[in-house]
Amino acid sequence: MTVRWRRVLLAASCLVLPACLDLELPSVPGDGGVGPTLTIHSPLEGQTISLNAPVSLDADSVNGVASVTVTCGGAPSTGVFAWNVPPYTGVVDFTRCTLVTSGVADSGVGQLQLTFIGVDMLGHVSTKTINVLLDTTTASLSAVLPERVSPLSRLDLTVGSNRPLLLPPTVRLAGREADGIVQRANPDGGSPLYDVTFIRAPGLGIDNYGGDPFNVPFEVLVEVERSVSLTVDARATNGNASHLEQGVLLSRVLWDRIVPGRIAIDAAEPVATARGIQVALAKNTTVNATSDWLPGFFRASDGTYVPFDPNSILVSGNPLPPPPDPDAGGSSGDAGSGGEGGTPDGGADAGLDAGLNDSGVVIADAGLRSPISIPSALTIPDGGTIPFPQDAGYVAADFDSHGNVLFTRPDPIQRTLSDVIALGEPINGPRPATGYSVPFSLDVLQSDGTVTGPVLTRMDDLVCIPDILNGVFTSCYGAPATHTVECLQPATGQLVIGNGDNTANPNLDLAAPVAGGTAGAFGALGTYLAPNDDASFCGPTWSVFALPQSTFVPQPRTDSAFAGCSVQSVNRLLPVVDGSFAVGVNLDCGAATSVPRWVVLRVDAAGAISGSYLAKVGVTLPSQPLVLGVLQGGTFGTVPALGAIVTMRNDPPYTTFEAWLPDGTGPAVVARVPGLYVYGSSALRLAKNVRSATDGSLSVLLNSATFGDVVLHFGPGLQPRWLYRYPRIAQNSSLIGGVDQGNVYYVDPFNNDIVALKRF
Repeated sequence: MTVRWRRVLLAASCLVLPACLDLELPSVPGDGGVGPTLTIHSPLEGQTISLNAPVSLDADSVNGVASVTVTCGGAPSTGVFAWNVPPYTGVVDFTRCTLVTSGVADSGVGQLQLTFIGVDMLGHVSTKTINVLLDTTTASLSAVLPERVSPLSRLDLTVGSNRPLLLPPTVRLAGREADGIVQRANPDGGSPLYDVTFIRAPGLGIDNYGGDPFNVPFEVLVEVERSVSLTVDARATNGNASHLEQGVLLSRVLWDRIVPGRIAIDAAEPVATARGIQVALAKNTTVNATSDWLPGFFRASDGTYVPFDPNSILVSGNPLPPPPDPDAGGSSGDAGSGGEGGTPDGGADAGLDAGLNDSGVVIADAGLRSPISIPSALTIPDGGTIPFPQDAGYVAADFDSHGNVLFTRPDPIQRTLSDVIALGEPINGPRPATGYSVPFSLDVLQSDGTVTGPVLTRMDDLVCIPDILNGVFTSCYGAPATHTVECLQPATGQLVIGNGDNTANPNLDLAAPVAGGTAGAFGALGTYLAPNDDASFCGPTWSVFALPQSTFVPQPRTDSAFAGCSVQSVNRLLPVVDGSFAVGVNLDCGAATSVPRWVVLRVDAAGAISGSYLAKVGVTLPSQPLVLGVLQGGTFGTVPALGAIVTMRNDPPYTTFEAWLPDGTGPAVVARVPGLYVYGSSALRLAKNVRSATDGSLSVLLNSATFGDVVLHFGPGLQPRWLYRYPRIAQNSSLIGGVDQGNVYYVDPFNNDIVALKRF
């Protein structure tokens, strides 16, 4: 049968059968043939899609499918995504299509043409086009966080959005995801807010160093600031993604504030408390030790400035209340904006039980406290208050170590008395103050606008006037003579008095210290050491008072600790929190000619010499050590470090710091810091610009020919931690900090600037 007849029979059969396949070969069009058959499942015509939308389609071809591509916009279209193998499905990013949408409304929705292109293995092409609506709206994210973040500290921040989110955001700091995210209602009624917590921020410098802790590289020490990235990723309820990235400044600097005034650092040294720092701000352009000034307060957490406002002060006859807890709340409450100073129950006799009354009499404790009274020219109602007397001649005199401010004037009626108004740090609300009189002279405003008065010694919650010696003076005070220390507790108005005499030992003369050359130990022990600055050949080397017990212990010059040498003077006087002192002494061990020698001794709270640093007791030093300060706590391994002194010396190319215990042995710790530094207060008796804390750390203000002023901080055990370089040219700057405070403050009176540094 021929092929022609077979075709005829087959055609005839098809007329009878209900269905028949066309087995003829397809006629090939001129373009080479059709491409794959495309079946689109999503998105569908007219559907609204987000910027990241699911796409699903099928592509079939007898020749096999080489690729499937989706594009957007008219010709020339923009390629969006391509598949080379099935399945042809996935979430496709249509962000680039926002440029080719049309008719975009204020709602952010616009028309978009999508074209799907299929290509088979022979290169045949097919297309299919649909129109959808593209929702381009995204959430606008924001993150509220501190200006600076302390390394290794907890970081809390708040993430907000201008529209609801599909899920809580993903927040990362330096690539590490947040430890917790909690959603809460927006108090303004908007989209929810998210409180984000990082339990531990990244570290800086020494935090990431694993080498020798006493020989730290310079690059590690000076890394006190570094910016890291905070990222926030979230999706709005329409599925569109949003991304926020901003820098976070890791810094050991808590804040840096220009002071709105002139810092009168010579008139009153600033004082730091748990709630902030109080500084003296001059009232005129001439700034020196006799400047008239007012207190300015800067909050510890963020440096917020609180000026002196006399209209907010209410003066009563009662002791100042204790300051609010600085950790009790935020800036909207008392916790962060100031404190009402003083610690009435932390003073020399645990405070005043009943407060002051109109009669003004407070019974003296074992003869140690003099009667005090409401100022005779200042009428305070019983149990009531009066406004601060702004035009009554009061001038700021000094701070105590608790941040209380003394305003004083001569009593207008009894000129031998001084009227005092004492107030603490500011609070949110009326600022309590207390008024009373004391039986000695304090600061007085002069006709030329300057202020004169005695140099006061701060002794924890007391301030002490210069020592008073009575008797016949011939180089020293021969018997019978008395030595009196009078101190005032500003928060209560109580007087704490120490008395000594040589009646029982008439062969021992008494001698006076220079005003401001004495020191009192911290805490309730109340020890006070007064060096002999009258003469180098008579009187004791120093005298120790214990208050309020009124113990008097003069130190004889003939003590074996001085190795038979002539005592010349006390060159260093460092109080310790346990009531003891580290004392540096100048000696002359020559007979016919001068032979200078030195000792550094430990004097216990009872006034006795209990040890020697750098050499055994009775062994003198051939050169004077540069004693920076004394440690107020910590350990050297398992050995307590309380009372250890720290010395420094240049040892090119390093500066070497050593810690010494009062046992006469070698240094307990040796630390080396790259570079050569100078301690500018080495000639002073008291430890200016050295701040040690009860955790065992120590911070010191130094100077370098290369870097200018620097603050070098040691952690417990004298381990170097960081070196902060002040970026400005400065003069007469100070380092301020309390023994129990985590902050130290660099105070620059030349540029009127304060920098808060976090040490622990």
